[in-house]
Amino acid sequence: MAKGLYYSEISNEFGRSKGTIHNVVKRWENDNSLQESPRSGRPNVLSDRDKRALLNDVRSNPAIHIRELSTKFNVSHETIRTTLKSHGFYYSCPDMQMEISPKNQIERVKFAEAHIHWFLDEWSHIVFTDESTFQNLPCFRGLWMENDKPKIEIKIEKRALSVGVWGAITINGQALSYLLKDTMNGDQHKKIIEEHMVGLVGEHYTLQQDNATYHSQSKKYLQEMGRSVLDWPPQSADINPIENIWGYMKGKISGKAGDKSELFQEIQSIWEEIPWEIIFNCYQSMPYRMLDILHRKGDCIDY
Repeated sequence: MAKGLYYSEISNEFGRSKGTIHNVVKRWENDNSLQESPRSGRPNVLSDRDKRALLNDVRSNPAIHIRELSTKFNVSHETIRTTLKSHGFYYSCPDMQMEISPKNQIERVKFAEAHIHWFLDEWSHIVFTDESTFQNLPCFRGLWMENDKPKIEIKIEKRALSVGVWGAITINGQALSYLLKDTMNGDQHKKIIEEHMVGLVGEHYTLQQDNATYHSQSKKYLQEMGRSVLDWPPQSADINPIENIWGYMKGKISGKAGDKSELFQEIQSIWEEIPWEIIFNCYQSMPYRMLDILHRKGDCIDY
């Protein structure tokens, strides 16, 4: 609201009702918190028939995400968790959230405070970048397990192929994906920036990159060229929306590629077919990520 925007303008920008925008702003102004006050009234519950359907869904697809279940049964994530827990299920995730150091939590809070009044218009001028490793395997974030059943194990019958990929996104969609033939280093990263990003990052765009040591060459080069680079807090992959794009893509890997060339072709095909709405929604989430970082005092957020 520091920009002098009306609730109706923010509502149109984020696709949220004016009431929702008003409540979020007031909660933050009054309580410095995003948590809602306890509500009165009977919460949404699942019928016995819904519970049976829920259990069948989880047993038939242990990798199903809680968001999909919540949407299907039109209840909160907490209702899904509570119901499954009461029936002996627990969620096992091999990739635990990163433990963020107290020093870096402070840096993350400073970043969120500096960008708390950035809305979609400001974030739309950021080019988000990152590197990721893709394996020739279907990707599982976690699995629903039953207490009285043997633990589900994913057996790999062949050594997984893997390739490194560097990518960049803008609010208009995918900007670039680049196959890394070797482990990324400063010279290679600077070459990618020189050949592909200098023309894009200028008057209208600012480049985002994390604090990997090999990014220092390209950052210095861009600054010498008069290009803007967004100061990024350490240990903040959870803030970067391109991480969501990597997760979406890895969930599409078929596991059928015979060599690295075929795997990269599959990755490139998935990259080119990412619906624009997914990228746009990631950009829309950025103001909420800032709020969540403040709410969690710099600790890891779930996006």
